[in-house]
Amino acid sequence: MGRYSNCLQSKEICQKQYPPIQTWQDLWHPQLKRKISLPDHDREVIGLCCKRRGLSYNHIPDNDIAQLQEDLDSIDQQTLVYTSNHYVQALVHEDTWVAVGWSGDFLEIVKRYPQLKIIYPQEGTALWFDCWALTQNLPDIASAYQWINYCLEPQNSHLITLLTNGNGITDPQKLLDQAYLDRCEPILPLPQAASLTYEKLWQELRQKP
Repeated sequence: MGRYSNCLQSKEICQKQYPPIQTWQDLWHPQLKRKISLPDHDREVIGLCCKRRGLSYNHIPDNDIAQLQEDLDSIDQQTLVYTSNHYVQALVHEDTWVAVGWSGDFLEIVKRYPQLKIIYPQEGTALWFDCWALTQNLPDIASAYQWINYCLEPQNSHLITLLTNGNGITDPQKLLDQAYLDRCEPILPLPQAASLTYEKLWQELRQKP
């Protein structure tokens, strides 16, 4: 399990009398205009706009579509680039001051760039999970179960925690307290009508000149 929408902020920016990121609302700070990068993904960006207003990442738009459109237009004014992969160098060179992305990536990045700091917004964030599945008509299902059981044995699970960026008790950055996790949620499939609304909002945003 990991968190997706975390913020990665330059420590040097904090030292330049810039208020540190604590909430999603802080991404709208005037000093951050054209200084953030966001994931190139509709559910993540619209989701953080919803989370900012105390709603769920899985919010079903109804009579608040105009408000969501306004939120997206305003966060777009803050955004230099939408990318799910190429945000590290922009942070290091201070082209951007804040990035939103995967916790798994960030835990590795801060090892190489200690001037960067991971922020967990107070409202909570999106959760992701790595899942294993057995394919239909698997030729050797016994070996597949053997592998899964091997990885779940305590001593092996402990090693996986030590050697990867997965959650575990060995690194407090990887495992957040339960009170915070209670404010987080996985991104779930939406009803078709809601999905189409999200897609329309996202396409209109990304097609803007």
